[in-house]
Amino acid sequence: MNGEWNVGLTHLRPGGHAPESGKTNIKQTGITFVGTAMTAFSAFRKGKEQIRGELDKNGFKQIEIISGIAGNSDAKGQISNDGNQITIDDGERFRLILTRK
Repeated sequence: MNGEWNVGLTHLRPGGHAPESGKTNIKQTGITFVGTAMTAFSAFRKGKEQIRGELDKNGFKQIEIISGIAGNSDAKGQISNDGNQITIDDGERFRLILTRK
């Protein structure tokens, strides 16, 4: 998962912000990873953690969306078969679609 990823952010709450796009940098160490926002979003600060979690043999064991404005939320994630796209959704506020650069 290491490297830069393009990010599409969708706000799930009615009346929320328009969809946004930007970049995040993911660093994986063993089974844990952290994604840091490389661009500012309405809900995420540039240079701050945006996602973090743990992997297992089936994909994500645990994943969390970290917003400096809306707080942290547990989420579900899915990795595409080729490993080049990740969808992360907390079911309430945010859906992130990350595509490998």
